[in-house]
Amino acid sequence: MQRTGFTPSVSEGKSVIRRIRCLAVGLLLTVAMLGCANAQPFKGVNWTRETSVPFVEVTPVAQLDVRDCGYASMATVASYHGVPLEKLREETIVRNFANRTLSAVDLVKMAHALGLIAFGYEGSVEDLKRNLTKGRPVVVLLSNRPRIGKFPSVAWSQDTAHSFVGGPHWVVVLSATPEGQFVLHDPAQGCLVMDGKSFLKSWREKAMVCVLVGRPPKSAG
Repeated sequence: MQRTGFTPSVSEGKSVIRRIRCLAVGLLLTVAMLGCANAQPFKGVNWTRETSVPFVEVTPVAQLDVRDCGYASMATVASYHGVPLEKLREETIVRNFANRTLSAVDLVKMAHALGLIAFGYEGSVEDLKRNLTKGRPVVVLLSNRPRIGKFPSVAWSQDTAHSFVGGPHWVVVLSATPEGQFVLHDPAQGCLVMDGKSFLKSWREKAMVCVLVGRPPKSAG
């Protein structure tokens, strides 16, 4: 009996194999992420006056695009320093800084565009805690997104594969616990507590880059 039907070409067969491989890699990465959590949702911690770093309360801004972690982190800190949300939604701000990957230089430019002062530099744990103690949230760059043992909030696609597994990610540091953990606002996942070892490793892999933001001094008179 002669068999009829569609016979794929060599190129079509290779395309199918590539798609299968992509799906397999995605599944393996998902399994790896689920088994390697290094953070957990922030539910509050017990602080003692002798050992605590004050918790800096912010109005969290969530990212809407996989590339928006820098924009959302700076928007969170800008809001803390009194910049109204309407300013953050202005066309020039959105056009220049949203929906794109931002460097530390870009974040400083965004802060200046919002009427704030800011500078990027190589930080340290001591410097981080000193600024937090003074009520200054700090934007830091991690080599990978904190993992909380579940799917990230940004949907999977081949174009966003690096974001699904991590990739460089801006977060806002809000506090440090007596146990050595760090409390973060992750624009993709919300307020988290990340273990200190994982935080420092991820931060060091990005040269401990951070961006400090403040209000400009009031003019005399």
